[in-house]
Amino acid sequence: MSYIEEFLQTPQKLIYPYRILILKILSEKDDYIRFRDLREFLKTSDSNLFSNLRGLEKDSLIETTIKIEGKNPKTYCRITSKGKEAYNNFRNSIIKVMDTDVLTIVNR
Repeated sequence: MSYIEEFLQTPQKLIYPYRILILKILSEKDDYIRFRDLREFLKTSDSNLFSNLRGLEKDSLIETTIKIEGKNPKTYCRITSKGKEAYNNFRNSIIKVMDTDVLTIVNR
């Protein structure tokens, strides 16, 4: 399969800017990250972040857990091995596409 075919096989659910950023952040840390920290870093609303996390969790790319701290529940999330693989595949395919002179392919 060519790199272009690989790129075109990227699941549509992954090609959302917030989901890509979430996976990038989580892939750089092998531990849980607080929902609040993600929200602040991404400068987004609770509802937008929750919606994107739910989509990633539905596809088993991340997992979330709720921990009780004091009297308040806190949501934490981390990337799964499936999520790491999906993110790395997407990252590698986009790098290949961006590093290729497409005109040399078109003019063949």
